[in-house]
Amino acid sequence: MFETNGQASIFLAAVYGGLMVGLLYDAFALASRALGGGRTICGALDLAFALAAAGVFALAVALSGGDGMRGYMLLGFACGGLLYAAGLHRAIAGVASAVSRVVRRVKLRVKKRRAKAARLEG
Repeated sequence: MFETNGQASIFLAAVYGGLMVGLLYDAFALASRALGGGRTICGALDLAFALAAAGVFALAVALSGGDGMRGYMLLGFACGGLLYAAGLHRAIAGVASAVSRVVRRVKLRVKKRRAKAARLEG
């Protein structure tokens, strides 16, 4: 006979795991953009993302308290990833874009001040 006690909490842990993998994806995409995005960098970051995602998956399976991997856990991870893509990704992308604009402005101001200081010295 199948036991259903605790399956909802295990499914919810998998959904949270899927959300975390989505967040990791955005973090690695941002790192790739910040580092220039060459073939070597992208390959290394893709490998690091795959290992981190597998780690999140294994951690969610281990901490969920179940007897191991179940099919509904895969469904939970997929639901978490879809929830992230449908909602949180846009919000986080907006924040990342705003931060990126601020960083660019600060870099431009620093560059202008250095150029002005060099002109005054020389």
